[in-house]
Amino acid sequence: MKRACLFIIAIFVFVISSHAQNTARAEMVKQLLALESALLKEDKQKVASYFTFPVADESLKLKVEYDGEKELAIAQLDKPAFLKYYGSIISPDLLELFKHLDLSALKSKNEVTKINVPKGKTDFCQYNYEVNLEGEEVKIVYMLNTRDDIKLGEHDFCPEYAEFWTFEMVKGKLKFKSIEFAG
Repeated sequence: MKRACLFIIAIFVFVISSHAQNTARAEMVKQLLALESALLKEDKQKVASYFTFPVADESLKLKVEYDGEKELAIAQLDKPAFLKYYGSIISPDLLELFKHLDLSALKSKNEVTKINVPKGKTDFCQYNYEVNLEGEEVKIVYMLNTRDDIKLGEHDFCPEYAEFWTFEMVKGKLKFKSIEFAG
């Protein structure tokens, strides 16, 4: 009898835990889809709501400076600076990621990816898009890499570049955590 009770309790705990994880995942995907919508509509105020100001991650400020805004000389990126430099922070390349991925697929799997290889031979780059759910974090990856399906001439090149964005659930809300970039 004691074993039967322990077995029933274990099943109950498993079911409750599984339901809680599914509910948290559904909420994360729901908020990610809302972020995608705000980004594609270029709703700067709504996008800003996914950031905590001033932004503590120095790399986001460096991204603005790297994009040619050398005069940006503030200690931290506050909301007015975020809105002013929005076009440097949220690049057209990042927006392309959201146009090519079906994020609703994340309701049932941890990752969505796509490699976009242009049909023409004049674009020397391929575009890699990826979104991963890892625990309480959303990882958004955009990479621009040299194509390997065409022969490049001596002066042909792809300006290889990558951005790695991380958002996390904080008190039930999806919030920017960090960015890394290279290229």
